[in-house]
Amino acid sequence: MQQPTQEQLAKELVEQALERFVGTVPAKELEAIRLLLEMELLTTKAGAETLRSVSPDPHVDQSGAVAKEPKKSQKAPKSRRAGGKR
Repeated sequence: MQQPTQEQLAKELVEQALERFVGTVPAKELEAIRLLLEMELLTTKAGAETLRSVSPDPHVDQSGAVAKEPKKSQKAPKSRRAGGKR
């Protein structure tokens, strides 16, 4: 199953939000509001956060190795010079 794009998700959210206004707000005005809301979702930090919060979790269909990074409190091992001397 493919994840929806940010644009698709924005369109769905705006459509759900505006469906109760169909028939009470003139079509031209509703379209203008729809475009403004979609642009807000797609171009602002708050919009990106909203889209991220309602995005479905990604589907993981295979596992893989994840490189471990040393903890900040642990130092990375010192590399040795050729010949075994420090």
